[in-house]
Amino acid sequence: GDLSWRQSLTEYLRSVRMFRGSLVNAVKAEAVTEDTGKLSLSSQGEDAEESISRSSLNLPPFEIQKTMLAMLTSVIEFCETCLCKGYINVERWKKLNNDNFPRIKKCMKAAANAQADACVRQITQWKNMMGAKEWRDLYVIIPTVWAVDGENPRKSMFRQLLDEDRVDSHIITTEFPRDHGEARTLLGRIVGDRAIGRFVFGDETKEQRIKTISLSSTVDVVQDDALPLIWDALESHGCPVRKNRSSNV
Repeated sequence: GDLSWRQSLTEYLRSVRMFRGSLVNAVKAEAVTEDTGKLSLSSQGEDAEESISRSSLNLPPFEIQKTMLAMLTSVIEFCETCLCKGYINVERWKKLNNDNFPRIKKCMKAAANAQADACVRQITQWKNMMGAKEWRDLYVIIPTVWAVDGENPRKSMFRQLLDEDRVDSHIITTEFPRDHGEARTLLGRIVGDRAIGRFVFGDETKEQRIKTISLSSTVDVVQDDALPLIWDALESHGCPVRKNRSSNV
């Protein structure tokens, strides 16, 4: 049979061992004699009781350290078993994932908590430094990918921190900008299109405002006209029309 999986799994196993070893070494480097709590570490089958300090390396809390080490150890053991037996047992793999899910969830929550605290603290400092007027004029460009474009922590934070009436117009998520220069170019086009849209379409009526906003948003500029016509076409061809869904009109 095809044994190419062995090479890939061996390389992956090497990476996991290196990561676990780096974590163990970092924890050991922070070991102190004062009673700051104990964490049981297991490396190459040898147990050691270490007293941990997180002052200089900014290691995660003790419970997260133990969770990470337990998860990495279980992955290493699974990979070693597969390589030893010469095949991958799907049921054993499912059990590994099921056993590790609570650990993954705990680590994700700890990471999100650290991100939320650090980012909100920094953003509020910038907000205070800029002042209310400059903050109101702020545009936020969030580089992202399709998989997390709909909802992500960065968008959620700025939705809470920007002026409420700026949330829909001043937060831009896109896959396009790969550097600051491209981000500025994109922002220039969006803001420029909005300015031109006001001259071309105006903003006195609802219909005018829809055209102006659509010109520089993720909604097609003809969407408000096209959607009722699409419904008409569907009905004329005997197709059901689902008008209860978002119409973007």
